Amino acid sequence: ICHYPEPVLLSQIGEAACFCRQDRSDDDASWIIQNAFTVLSMQAGFALLEAGSVTDLNVVNIMIKNMSELGAGGALYFLFGYAFLYGGKEEDHSAFMAGAGNYALVGLT
Repeated sequence: ICHYPEPVLLSQIGEAACFCRQDRSDDDASWIIQNAFTVLSMQAGFALLEAGSVTDLNVVNIMIKNMSELGAGGALYFLFGYAFLYGGKEEDHSAFMAGAGNYALVGLT
């Protein structure tokens, strides 16, 4: 939802849309950072839950498994995840259900 800072006339709608788009971009970045922190916190909590569910001999194995899952997930997101979510140009609507470019962040400035 876009909230204009003051009442906008129809002749000024283009300027207001640019202002709104910038605010939305800032909100999107803070939302992504907040949710990334939440997901990483859940990963740590689940690791502790699993560690409490196994014998003392397997705690280290569970922690290593969870850290390797976190690393593999980050690497796979770097290679494919960003491209699936945001890849390709906005004008190019040929991709179905996933982006079609910028794999491993290639081509981003």
